[in-house]
Amino acid sequence: MLPPEESPEFLRFRASQHERGSTRLVQTEMFALITAIVTLAIRHGLRQSSDQQTDLLGVLIVMASLTIAVSCITRYRWSLRRSSFLKEHWAKVSFAGLFCFGSMLVFSTAHLLPFIDGPAGQRFEWLYVYSEGLILVLGLLQGLSASRAYTSKGINPALLLVGSFVVLVMIGTFLLMLPRARAVMPGDSVVESAPFTTALFTATSASCVTGLIVEPTGTYWSRFGQSVILVLFQIGGLGIMTFCALFIALAGRHLQVQETATLRKLLDSDRLADVRQLLITILIFTFTAEIVGAFLMAGLWPDAAPSEQAFQAIFHSVSAFCNAGFSLTDNSFVGMADRWQI
Repeated sequence: MLPPEESPEFLRFRASQHERGSTRLVQTEMFALITAIVTLAIRHGLRQSSDQQTDLLGVLIVMASLTIAVSCITRYRWSLRRSSFLKEHWAKVSFAGLFCFGSMLVFSTAHLLPFIDGPAGQRFEWLYVYSEGLILVLGLLQGLSASRAYTSKGINPALLLVGSFVVLVMIGTFLLMLPRARAVMPGDSVVESAPFTTALFTATSASCVTGLIVEPTGTYWSRFGQSVILVLFQIGGLGIMTFCALFIALAGRHLQVQETATLRKLLDSDRLADVRQLLITILIFTFTAEIVGAFLMAGLWPDAAPSEQAFQAIFHSVSAFCNAGFSLTDNSFVGMADRWQI
């Protein structure tokens, strides 16, 4: 005879055969995901690191990805409601499947893929790239899921918006403090990280689109640092809650009632049914205006390489549309005041 905790009558009220173990595995997955994202940022943010350090960071990302995959598969095997488990945890289930089968495929066909120079060799370097891509997608999906969870709790929209900007500033500060975010100046043999106050001030200014700087954006920050600043004032200009809701709408998922009510207050929309259409309209109008602006401004740098022209045009177009006030030139467009694009 089965013990009470293993009887069918008892199990039907449980979601897993090992609830405590499943809870610990969920915590392990979260820790592994955060570790992988931080490691990824450090791996690409370090300008000067030995081949051994770079390879070690890549291995850590792969091991964290493997941990998430194995943990998710284990929880699925323990689940007593597997159909609902797949529906509820589709992101991690997809991650586990793509990592397991995709890694084997990438590892076996790496010699057919474009060459990647690295200390670990072609196969492992492609495995690192593949794992990093999956981690970034999973991190984005988990971030959106967390945002939806907090929104559905009925938190005051003003507090939720302020808290979102605080998180954005913290992430931006961390990325701008990485050595790769600093530009290499002539004669410098070692590139130091940006001071905390400089990174914090710049990240805050970009996220809140104030346009105030303490160091020249075009010369102090590298292309990586400038890209971080670009993303910060794009998200800050649109609004974090709007940005998250846009991803949800594009993914074809329905907004929850509390989410819709929160966004209705933020967007000042009178009717709940208008929110989704308003979000899509904002997305289309914003990106269309920025693309058109970038296309028109590309001719301002005729002597630059095509990639440099594209980045300059996109950076200044997004900065202008979001009213961010950031420029990659010392005097903004003062010297180009007679050009028709300006």
